[in-house]
Amino acid sequence: MRASAAIDGKYGELWPGIRSSETQGLDWPRDEAYDRDGYELTLVPAGVLAATCEAALVELGEAGALTKKSDAGLRRQKIGAIEQEWSGSSGDTIYPAIARSLGKIIKSGNTMARR
Repeated sequence: MRASAAIDGKYGELWPGIRSSETQGLDWPRDEAYDRDGYELTLVPAGVLAATCEAALVELGEAGALTKKSDAGLRRQKIGAIEQEWSGSSGDTIYPAIARSLGKIIKSGNTMARR
C-alpha cells in the first residue's frame, strides 16, 4: 500500500490522461492515456506494476524510504569543527529501477505522443 501511494504521490502529476473514475482510490486505470510511443495505456500498465513492485522492495528494506528526502544536494554542512560538502541536486531520492519502469509512461514536458 505504501508503494502504491508513493508512486501515485511522486508521479501523479506526470501521468497521461485522466482517472477513469472519480471514486477510484489510486491514479490508475486512466482514460485517454497514451505512452510516449503513442500506444493506448489500458487498465494498469505493466510499467506502473513493475515500478510499484520495485517500490515495495524498497519499502520492505526500509519503511518510509520512498518518502525520504535526499541530502545529495547539500552543498556544505558545518557542525563545530566538522565540515562536510556534497555535490548533486537536492530533492527526492531517485531509484533508477522505478524511473526506468515508468520511462515511457510519464509525461515529458507538457506534451504526450498520441497515435
